[in-house]
Order: sequence, then structure tokens, then C-alpha cells
Amino acid sequence: MRIPKDSALWYGEVIAGNGPSCRSVPLGTVAGVFLHVIRRSRVTLVVLVIALATSACGFSAQGPGDPPADPATDAPGAAHDAEPDPADPADPPDPVDPPDPPELPGLPAGTDAPPGSGDVPEEIRYVALGDSIAAGFRAETSYVAEYADWLEQETGSPVTVTDLSRDGWATGDILDALRTDEAARAAVADAHVVTLNAGGNDLLDALALVASGGCGDDPPLVCLRNAVTAFESGWDELLDELTEVLDDNLDGVRTMDIYRPAAFARLGLGGPALQHALDAANDHVRTSAEAAGIPVATVHAAFRDAAEDADTTQGGLFTGDMVHPNAAGQRRIADELAELGIGFRRP
Repeated sequence: MRIPKDSALWYGEVIAGNGPSCRSVPLGTVAGVFLHVIRRSRVTLVVLVIALATSACGFSAQGPGDPPADPATDAPGAAHDAEPDPADPADPPDPVDPPDPPELPGLPAGTDAPPGSGDVPEEIRYVALGDSIAAGFRAETSYVAEYADWLEQETGSPVTVTDLSRDGWATGDILDALRTDEAARAAVADAHVVTLNAGGNDLLDALALVASGGCGDDPPLVCLRNAVTAFESGWDELLDELTEVLDDNLDGVRTMDIYRPAAFARLGLGGPALQHALDAANDHVRTSAEAAGIPVATVHAAFRDAAEDADTTQGGLFTGDMVHPNAAGQRRIADELAELGIGFRRP
């Protein structure tokens, strides 16, 4: 989306009290600039636009595995009061059940090894693909770091993280990186664990177009539907490329659906049209990923439920821009990934 050259200056005059009154500022244009600067992660402009929108316009703001066997008590025959007399054929030793196989380190007793994982790798190679959410923009941590810590605690193996996420990346950007960046492609191919989040910026760009009037005579729902269709096509290409890079072995891959940023409700953006678009995009993410054998974390529902529980738009999970997760939001995403269980692939 292109912003007129004088937009930032014009809004600066409004904030300074030298420009037109709040009532003469089109909310759609304000929202368009807000979404544009969020997409580009320009923090200073974000703060200015939020100040305009809120101040000038009055918006309200696991358990370990079984312990090792004790040879003093678990050895065959140790539970009997007396040793049998080998000279007496009438007194053979009682049969002893074979010991249980050792549990996979870090998994609850009785849990099978993750499909295709075999033993836990001595060192887990974890690659993250995503946008500013995975990169931990404006937060003290990221779900990537939190998920890596969880993996390490659950398995007892050290985790090496390669974070290939970038601020502002849409689905097509991640796809291009896999296709053209040999180092990124090699890192993914050599990974035991891969996480993927994509799609938020695809819809964010469409909302910026709606808010700025770039859809022309088309209603917002049509603009958003076109964006969802384009996202679905890009998402399918991304999964196909990931499958090729991983040589059809997707046991260690985890992904997630798209949450609804608090900023949209606060600024009155999207409404039912946005929810319809999100539902359609998330349905496609779940259906296509699960068809490929990739578990999907239900982040959208987790953020929605948190907002309802807290009786506030933000739900305590967002930074001040009301788009990116704060540390609590990042941990919530990591928790949802952990709920999917542990899986490894063997490169």
C-alpha cells in the first residue's frame, strides 16, 4: 500500500493541534496508516498513530519418565522372601515379568515415542519460520525461545535454535526464502523440529487496503475474500515446498492458526467481515496442514478466550500496539505448541 507523501506530516500536524479537528480526520485513513506502519514495524510512527487514534479521537484504550530400575529391589527374584533351592526340583523359581522398557526421557510414563522419532536426539536442531510474531517483536521473549526451553526441559537434550523469521514477512516471503536462500533451505532440511507461523501479514495488508479506500467500489468483504484466496494459494505452495525440503518427513513440524489482533476491535476495523476472513483462512490452515500430517496449535481460540476471561479487548496478551503479543502472549503461543506433544524428524 502506498501512503501519500504528506500523510505523516499531516497527521503530525493533527497531533500537534495545528491541523484539522479530530472529527475531520477520516477514520479509514487513520486506520490505513496505522496498519501500514505496523506492517513495516516502524515503532515511532506506530506510537504517533496510536496517540492520534486514542488521545485525539477518544478511543478507550510434564512430567519426567520412570526412574531407572533399582538393582537392589527390581532385580528378578528380589521381591521373594527366600531364594529357591536349586537342588529341589519341586521348588522352581517363580516366573518374573520382564521389566518395562525405559521411557523416552521427558515424556510421561506410558507415553509412546513421537512418531518417527526413535530416541531423542543428543542435540535437537530447531528451525523457526515466521514473521514478527516468531521474531518476538516488541516483546521480552518469543514463542520460539519459550518453545525451545520447553523442548529442552522435556527431553533433557540441548536445543540449538535457528530463527529464520523476519518482521513484516507474509506467506510469499517465507516461500521465497525456502526457494532461494540456500542456507535457510539447508537449515530446514537438517532440522529435527520446525515451527511455522504465517498469514497475519497477508490479512493485515488487505485490511490496510480496506481502511484506506483502496478497494474502490468493492465492499470490504470482497477485498478480504480476495486476500484469503491469495493466502490459501500461497499457503499451499509453502506447505508443498516445505514438504519437498523435508523429503516428506514432517514428523517434527508444528504450525498454528492466526489470532485476531486487539487493535482491530479497538479501532473498529473489520467487524464481521474480518472474522469471516479469519475463519476462512484458519479453516484452510487446519484442513491443509492436518492433511499433510502437521499438527496445528489453536492460537486464535486461545487469544480469544483470554480476552473473554479478562473482560478486555487485549486479554493481557498484547503489546502497546495491540497487534503483537507481549511476553505473556508469546508464552501462550508456546503453550499451545507444547499441547501438540513432542515430535522429531530424522534428517
